Amino acid sequence: MTLFNEEDTAEVYDFISYLNMKRKREAIKQMDLAPFSKDKRLIHQIQKSQGNRVNG
Repeated sequence: MTLFNEEDTAEVYDFISYLNMKRKREAIKQMDLAPFSKDKRLIHQIQKSQGNRVNG
């Protein structure tokens, strides 16, 4: 006996993915980002990465 057809299974999978994304977003909102804003090495790495993306 099959409980879900392929379409239902895909929708359930999408919903679970949505819930996981929502939880991750909430976790990020709860993070204290202040220490990262003072880390000069991290800031340099981010700036370098942004430059690399701009330059391809």
